[in-house]
Amino acid sequence: MTKLPAPLRLAQRSLKVALPLVLLVLAASFFVDEPLRRSIERRMNDRLPGYDVRLPKLRVHVFSFSIALEGLTVRQKAHPEPPVLHIERLTTSIHWRALLSARLVADVLLVRPRVDMDLVQLREEVKDGVPVNERGWQEALQEVTLLKIDLFRVEDGTVTYVDADAARPIRLTSLRIRANDIRNVKSKPDVYPSPIHAEATLFGSGRGTLDGHANFLAEPYPGFRALFRLDAVPLDALSLPVRSH
Repeated sequence: MTKLPAPLRLAQRSLKVALPLVLLVLAASFFVDEPLRRSIERRMNDRLPGYDVRLPKLRVHVFSFSIALEGLTVRQKAHPEPPVLHIERLTTSIHWRALLSARLVADVLLVRPRVDMDLVQLREEVKDGVPVNERGWQEALQEVTLLKIDLFRVEDGTVTYVDADAARPIRLTSLRIRANDIRNVKSKPDVYPSPIHAEATLFGSGRGTLDGHANFLAEPYPGFRALFRLDAVPLDALSLPVRSH
């Protein structure tokens, strides 16, 4: 029998040791997924009274130290259709660049989130009497990770609001948001430590951009200092309909 070269024998022995470990880790992550899914779904529901949160699928990716939530949906209990929020995929992982500042914080990415609200749901929100800053949306988002969120990103989002005239919705598409240094990891103490950039298509043909800084941890409301620009937005989309008496 031909004897394998030393490097190949070493690789063969390493594979025999590594393969069972890999299989063990994969099996362990499989049994972690469902308990963690139920836990996150329950905690988010606790944070959002008046709303129903459903998380059908969660995957723990051990080797990349990340978690992927798929199909996260939030409905207003009084008026469940349409869902006020649906996120195709939400991933949370370690913000690796923040480690250079010796801080262990999270990177959260929302892929194709969709926000829908109509006038009936908005009136219910007002009637509920709970101020927006006390509703618990920030706390519900924080439930997806054990780490404090420092980098927040949105890719290909959609926001739609339907007022009394269903034929004239306010609609943003291709929404992209990037907010960094939310936990003030890199910046010196500042009123607005977090650089933020957002852009979206408005009413199908217009363009909106926002650039500036924010303080997402300010109380009672987050603070912003930014410039907002609109380009090529159709004026008829912004005009109010004339109502007959």
